[in-house]
Amino acid sequence: MLKKLNENNLTEDHWTVINIVRDFYLKNHLHPTSKILIQKLSEHWGKEKANSIYLHKLFPDHPIKTASHFAKIPKPLKCI
Repeated sequence: MLKKLNENNLTEDHWTVINIVRDFYLKNHLHPTSKILIQKLSEHWGKEKANSIYLHKLFPDHPIKTASHFAKIPKPLKCI
């Protein structure tokens, strides 16, 4: 069973994703697509780690929606 995410058990990698989603949203007034998010992550982690498989390991259910929750920004429109 997967451990439920909360602010106390987020890793540095979780916070990297959250901060990228937040920064992108604040700059563009919309959420990044998964493709854009992975491109941004590759700038931080390199292509070996920045992929959808690792992103879904960090945030198993809806990575952008979950990152938005922790970033304290509105959830993506597709998720409403």
